[in-house]
Amino acid sequence: VWGVVNRRRAEAAEDRVSLERDRAQQSRAEAERLVTFLLDDLYQQLEPTGRIEIVDGLAKRALAYFAALPAEFRDDRSERYRAIALGRLGAALSQQGKTLEAEEPLREAEELFVRLRAQGDNSVETAVSLAGVLRQQSRNAYLQNRSALSVETGKRGAALIAPVAGAPSSSSVARFEYGRTAMNLGFV
Repeated sequence: VWGVVNRRRAEAAEDRVSLERDRAQQSRAEAERLVTFLLDDLYQQLEPTGRIEIVDGLAKRALAYFAALPAEFRDDRSERYRAIALGRLGAALSQQGKTLEAEEPLREAEELFVRLRAQGDNSVETAVSLAGVLRQQSRNAYLQNRSALSVETGKRGAALIAPVAGAPSSSSVARFEYGRTAMNLGFV
């Protein structure tokens, strides 16, 4: 009888631990989404003002968080958020005239998005984010007077986002990103 009681207590404790672990995972995912949203929103608000260095610091903090994240907590969602942070860091560096420094985070962001898509992530969010990274790489190459690379990279971004932007159910974000990419390339 005593063994059965202890076993039930142990099972109940395991259930509570499992429930708390699930809650912690949900909280972590929400925190990552919030940080990424703030980073993205802040970038869009500060880009026209030229105060983009604030985004640089926030992106670096977000990336430090993702680097310290234990492997068992990393999933496709956190990798997507990390790629978004890398893209924003690269864009912020490029906007500050640090085009050579911007290449590494932009390249890494592209690789992460490409890997996520290869693993089956065909979400509009990932496609739009990848197109945004390619657009920024194109702009970065242009700022470095590498016109051929700029056009080639921009065309890849436009080709990637065109089907998403042209779909009847496309989001305004996808259409906007397509418009920005096409304008950068002189298509519009």
